[in-house]
Amino acid sequence: MTAQKKYQFFQSCWVVDDLHSAMRDWHKTAGVGPFYYVENQVADNYRYLGRPAETAVFSAAFAYLGDTQIELIVQHNDVASAYRVSYPKGAVGHHHLGADVDDYNQALEHYKSKGYSLIHEATYNGQPFCYLDTRAELGFMIELFSWNAASKEFMKMVRDISQNWDGRDPYRAL
Repeated sequence: MTAQKKYQFFQSCWVVDDLHSAMRDWHKTAGVGPFYYVENQVADNYRYLGRPAETAVFSAAFAYLGDTQIELIVQHNDVASAYRVSYPKGAVGHHHLGADVDDYNQALEHYKSKGYSLIHEATYNGQPFCYLDTRAELGFMIELFSWNAASKEFMKMVRDISQNWDGRDPYRAL
């Protein structure tokens, strides 16, 4: 048996068609919240299948259910992306599990050495992220990212707030 590198996956993401409706559905159905969201974002240094490409314009929301981060993401334009290769415009579903890794390049090389295709890669606020195509084996992709200290602290605050959340103010724009 070959030893496998293990990463701490804590984020579970769904591609949605309407961010605000999806946040309401998650709040109403599963009690998830509060959601923190950003709208009409673009990533830098965007590459699709290894080549520079027009970047996806997206909106995203984050909340926690226990220690699991729930991410909802909607792509607004029709450019090629990891989101569109999984779900065409109007389709929704579970997209990926995500892990914040200490050594982004090492983690990326690990998955590439196992034969997984790099679908898209970019930076957001100077922080690298990518999606690897593990759909054949898992039914969804894997996202790797490398957060800086400020992003880690912010997400810790979001998680901590959710632990004792009283249900008020469930949707919070950033």
